[in-house]
Amino acid sequence: MDVQFRASPMCSLTKRVIPCIVVAVVVSIALGSVLSVNASGDDIQSSRIHFLMDSPFWGLSLNFAADLSWDDALRMTQGDAVSIGYAFSPGPASLTVFLPLGDYLWLFGVKDASFDIPLGNTPLEGYSLSLTELLGVPKLIASVNLVVEPCLAMTSVICSEGQDHIGMDASTLIWRDWSDKSIRFLGDELGEAIVSASFSYTLSLSITLTMLADLLEYDLVPDVSLLRLSGSKEAVTTINVEMPIPSWLERNGLAALSFVVEGCAMFVALVAASRAFLC
Repeated sequence: MDVQFRASPMCSLTKRVIPCIVVAVVVSIALGSVLSVNASGDDIQSSRIHFLMDSPFWGLSLNFAADLSWDDALRMTQGDAVSIGYAFSPGPASLTVFLPLGDYLWLFGVKDASFDIPLGNTPLEGYSLSLTELLGVPKLIASVNLVVEPCLAMTSVICSEGQDHIGMDASTLIWRDWSDKSIRFLGDELGEAIVSASFSYTLSLSITLTMLADLLEYDLVPDVSLLRLSGSKEAVTTINVEMPIPSWLERNGLAALSFVVEGCAMFVALVAASRAFLC
């Protein structure tokens, strides 16, 4: 004897309404997430930049490195300004020495030698080296110091829309510590703009003479740039300049979207409920 079971209206209602509500919630979350991502659109790029000598001298080759993080992609509204951030952190530094030993000891089978000397991390703070004893100056009379000042600098910034869109002179952007810095981009034209920045690492030195218990100080050698090493990589930022959004839409757009999604969910639920009771 066959027994047939017929689903109750409530059971049928549950099976139809709950999936509709779940789908509506998922769609609402997805739309909200997309809106949130598109509203920011920012991206951070990181890369190690090497500062190398164009050609070794006296058999020496220097390699300073720094890790740079910068804004790789930005979105902004036409007529506004946006900051492009640059954050440096120290990388390894090394010294390569080439010795032409083969020129002098070739009879003994000795060949030229090249070896690396690690220098630790790239310095970015000034330091002083005493020359007093080396020069034979009595410490009680005076002291002579070699002052080394390293720094990182933005040597150039190029904008595809013209240099007047950059709100500062690139030569003023100098790092003497590992702090974050930024430049301003002024966007008044719709479309895509490309900003490319290049950097250099500079070592400058001076020699000071101090007398009478540090009361008097003289610059024997004024501050002079000794080495200026160009970076191996540029930092490129893509900026999308978009049409301004009306303020009322910006304030109420997400609320309106949520209202529409919830209204659709209620409509679908009511239609499913009516069909379940009519079955």
